[in-house]
Amino acid sequence: MKMNLSYIQIFLLGYLVLYLVLFLISLIIPKRAGKDSKGVAGGYPSGKRIFASLSSLLFIGIIILYVINEDSANWFLKIPLIFNEFFQIMGMAIIGFGFVLETVGILTLGVNFRMMLPKERTNLVTHGIYAHIRHPIGLSVILFVIGLFFIVPNLLSLVNLVCNVLVYNSKANFEEHYLLKVHKEKYENYKQRVGKFFPKLTRQTSTTSP
Repeated sequence: MKMNLSYIQIFLLGYLVLYLVLFLISLIIPKRAGKDSKGVAGGYPSGKRIFASLSSLLFIGIIILYVINEDSANWFLKIPLIFNEFFQIMGMAIIGFGFVLETVGILTLGVNFRMMLPKERTNLVTHGIYAHIRHPIGLSVILFVIGLFFIVPNLLSLVNLVCNVLVYNSKANFEEHYLLKVHKEKYENYKQRVGKFFPKLTRQTSTTSP
């Protein structure tokens, strides 16, 4: 059966492929350096890990459903007010920006990237994009789910948005607790200078030493 995909379906399909390729690259970089790219869950509660996995699957599932059938947007209480081409194009732009942000974040981390907490001590990366925000990869995922909500504005996408924002905010907090234990004052000073998901407007004036 021949499938005639719209440009939005093609965009989402292309994004999903690139997302998976980038994910593989993020694992290969530290692995080629002899590091364990997966890391360990540490003290991260198993319930939160399951919730995070289900949220990721929901995100991917919504994309696959829409690529297969655009009418799937109508299956879960569509929100008519923002279901139009303007918001869909805006959603594509947000996802595109998020993908660039994620790519830059992963490449800047390089061999220091881990899916969970590292088994061994890694370097504290504070240059590049990390000189402006502490969690660019987490922010990129938040942008992904916001963009997807604009493209497929229904109850399921809204649930996906809320779940993933909660997951990645919680994950960021968990990582920061670990980094404070490992890097101590160095990370505390970094945390004071640099915003969590957004740049601090007062960063330059509040920094008194190089």
